[in-house]
Amino acid sequence: ETNIAFNFQTVFMTFKQIRALSDLGEGLDILSKCSELEDKMVVTGSDFHSQIVSHCKYRLELAKQLEINEGSGMIRKAVISDLSSKIAYHERLINAYNDLHHFELKNDRRISDADDSDDWEARRLSAWASEAVTWISLSDGNEAQKTRFASSFSVSENNEKPLRFSKFAQACSLANVKKKNRRGLDCNGRVYLSGIKKDRMLLLGHVFRPLLHDVFVYRVTNSVFNRLGISEDFEALQQYFGEWAMTLSPITVAKSNLSGTWRPMVRFLQDLVMSAYDMSQQSPETFDALALEKVVQLETLLKFVTEVEDLPKAFTISVVCLDAVNVASKLIEERTYGKVTQVESVLPWENLLRNLRLCLLVCLRLAGDVSPTGAVNPFTVKSVNQPDVFSTYAWIARDELSLSHDNQVLLALESACLSSSEAFYPSSIDGDTVTHKRSILESCSCHRPSSSLRNPTGLTNDDHSRPLIFYLKDHANYPAHLAAHRALILAGLWGQTPDNLDLIKSSIAALKIVLDYSASFSL
Repeated sequence: ETNIAFNFQTVFMTFKQIRALSDLGEGLDILSKCSELEDKMVVTGSDFHSQIVSHCKYRLELAKQLEINEGSGMIRKAVISDLSSKIAYHERLINAYNDLHHFELKNDRRISDADDSDDWEARRLSAWASEAVTWISLSDGNEAQKTRFASSFSVSENNEKPLRFSKFAQACSLANVKKKNRRGLDCNGRVYLSGIKKDRMLLLGHVFRPLLHDVFVYRVTNSVFNRLGISEDFEALQQYFGEWAMTLSPITVAKSNLSGTWRPMVRFLQDLVMSAYDMSQQSPETFDALALEKVVQLETLLKFVTEVEDLPKAFTISVVCLDAVNVASKLIEERTYGKVTQVESVLPWENLLRNLRLCLLVCLRLAGDVSPTGAVNPFTVKSVNQPDVFSTYAWIARDELSLSHDNQVLLALESACLSSSEAFYPSSIDGDTVTHKRSILESCSCHRPSSSLRNPTGLTNDDHSRPLIFYLKDHANYPAHLAAHRALILAGLWGQTPDNLDLIKSSIAALKIVLDYSASFSL
């Protein structure tokens, strides 16, 4: 115990007694992240830290004046330079925090999924937005929602309460003087978010929270990044936006951003693209046409979404990005006289949405069981496009076995789909038509849980529930491949329940199909 009063005035007076400039800088860093000031001394906001910074500036000016009058060695010059950098860093922190804190004190309305009406039919949705809403609805209740679409990271802290300054400081870091971002931009003096994901995600939840309100406050987010000095690092901003968006539910994103004129997330991304265009006009030597093209297409976000396993969320975020690119690229096309085109800018996002459509079809149709032979891999657009990660033949075989174990029946099904003039590929532009979308979505509504592998439902003449082979008919050219995967899946099921001899019999029958087609089948 001590008789010394434990309050912020005492702390400040003690801090003022520090003589060495290097110790002042260390003390400045420590106090900025000290939660004890807020927990036990009821310090709120950044006012106390502003006093600390003001004292450091006063001491720095005295040191500079002394250097002018008396001169100094290299070591003292380095100490003065280091303290100058730290003061500039902490001033950035204070200014950015104040903008955010001011918003949070005035906007304490709780944001939830129930804030808006679910009457999607009353809204004017684009074709892509309408499809996104349908995927969200179909995934709800599907086994894939728990096994494949569960969030890998969630922010446990309550983002509804104003963020403390110490938490803000803990989540930030001064960029290395020698560091350059991926396009060569000098990062000296810029304040980036922490490399520790827990700290970074907590801050992102607060910084991007204005995008969950209305368009009149979304610029608070821009202001914070501008104060931190990273408003022109478009790659970092896209990465931060993607990480934050993944903490939201798809329905939260959809309700405020898939329809209407004033959509905060869309406007934020539009502003990001237009800022890149302005920079290309002001500094063409450091931000050339290729760099601009990458930002216009939101390339960093595009790559980020290809690695997202929550497919309904990935689809919804992709629609938001597509809308932003669509509007911004049209403006830039007009200003550049066609050097940057709207068609070329939106094409990567349209292709990604088509790939996501196929992934959603497979994942929902198979109730999340996309690795029926036992391998465990994240089911993302990126992993699906990589060789030897997933097998399309395994998907089709698993779907076939949920319908029937009779190999002759399945061979007939494969032959019928191969010769069908109605079959199409969901990942192609043909899948964009209303009729074909309806076919895909209806197939997903009749998902096949794992139990159907042991008790197949049987084939029907129901055109509203097409099997996977209908959408991937080229694979029917290789019946031996499909039969081999059926044999593997059935043998695995039999290994789990050895008393079920029908499973091993069906597996052996599938192997006989492989032998019959041995001329066209190769391991």
